[in-house]
Amino acid sequence: MAITKIQSESLNLADDFAFTGTITGAGESNTPAFLAYITGSDFSVSNATWTTIGFNNAIVNNGSGFDTGTYKFTVPSGQNGLYSFSAGFQMEGMASGNTIEFSIMVNQAGSYQSTISDIISASQTFKRTTTRIVNLSVADYVEVRIYQNSGGTRGVSANSAYFGGYKITT
Repeated sequence: MAITKIQSESLNLADDFAFTGTITGAGESNTPAFLAYITGSDFSVSNATWTTIGFNNAIVNNGSGFDTGTYKFTVPSGQNGLYSFSAGFQMEGMASGNTIEFSIMVNQAGSYQSTISDIISASQTFKRTTTRIVNLSVADYVEVRIYQNSGGTRGVSANSAYFGGYKITT
């Protein structure tokens, strides 16, 4: 005899249940999802210019939303929803008084910008990470941009930079 209705009064949640057939609607798949990084040499960032960091390789690219040529994640068709993004980098050769701004940006719009801005207090290797949760629609794109004013070109260390994200829910 098949069960057509379960009443909470008769269900013992401490019991083990063996289900047959297909269970649907029991969670999210968290795709699309990606994790990208920089391969080869350090990525060059010119002085006093906002630059999209060149994450040119993807370890994971479920749903094919990340483009290693444009360094952007674009929301695929039918994948509207809430997303989580994280990024991190390391830059050498920054000196006292230099400024670094590091941002996860949606459609290059300031309203969804998540920026960390620092003025360097001493010569150092500079490391930063940031996370952003945002509601996205089809064709919205997300990128990581950086700005530095050291007076010359600086490199984002290839071994330390990453950009990743995944869909949380619809």
